[in-house]
Amino acid sequence: MRYPDPPEPATVEADIVINVDDDGYGHVSVVDITLGTAEIDLGFPFGIVTVQIESVRVAGTVWLTPLVPTDFDGDGDVDLSDLAIVLGNYGITSGAAYEDGDANGDGAVNLSDLAELLGQYGQWDC
Repeated sequence: MRYPDPPEPATVEADIVINVDDDGYGHVSVVDITLGTAEIDLGFPFGIVTVQIESVRVAGTVWLTPLVPTDFDGDGDVDLSDLAIVLGNYGITSGAAYEDGDANGDGAVNLSDLAELLGQYGQWDC
């Protein structure tokens, strides 16, 4: 994160790292923080003044939605719409993406993708 964009000198700059551990807990860290100066317009009679930024408060929410591996349409369940995606792209031999029904990442939509979908049919995210 950087404000303002280059080539202007940074007023606030930091690296924000978001990860999820093996137990499914999310962690956020803010590192390499640079606090610079900012010009603030205080209006009449003070006008524009330059201030040194001494602290920054970071607040926010990160929502993670677990995926069922064959939820190709991203609606949280494996149902007829996901089956339609696989069947609609069945036979692609290269260049297929996950959204096309390529469950195993081999670039094709074939029997193995269909079998994986059928094995998860009816599952949904909690």
